[in-house]
Amino acid sequence: MIVEPLQSRNVRLRTATDDDAAFMLELRTDESLSRFLNRTDADLGKQKAWIAAKRDAADDLPLIIEDAAGLAVGTVSIYHIDAALKSFCWGRWIIRPGSMVTAAIESALLVYVQAFEKLGLELCVFDVRNGNAKVLSFHEKLGAHFMYRTSTDSWFFFSKDDFAAARSRYARFL
Repeated sequence: MIVEPLQSRNVRLRTATDDDAAFMLELRTDESLSRFLNRTDADLGKQKAWIAAKRDAADDLPLIIEDAAGLAVGTVSIYHIDAALKSFCWGRWIIRPGSMVTAAIESALLVYVQAFEKLGLELCVFDVRNGNAKVLSFHEKLGAHFMYRTSTDSWFFFSKDDFAAARSRYARFL
């Protein structure tokens, strides 16, 4: 799936391309950045094939987070897109250390703009690794609703209406 880029105050979100494979692989294979994500094979060819497969799929959208100068600073994905249920998940979220302070909130808001406003979806159901205290806190502050916890993950939901309230509170970032 390919979508039009979205811009917030300091961040641009765009569809990942084959040219982004090395950058994505760099982030995904850095142990300190990816410890709460599923493992990624350090094979550039496989990463390019993964991006191509996702680009051709209707239920997965890998994205690149860029700063105002166009420098890639992170990656995130909208996935498990279910058009019939109007639902999705998002994650695979990594932002390079040293990026602008607002990269997290701006990229998260743009994910929700893409999913709720551009793709017409209505419900996000997602999980966060239990040990990932910063991201758990982030989602709770944004207004996500806790559902349940497993031995590895905490599950949340966030609706289109929840996003409308969050968008109002965080409008200065968009």
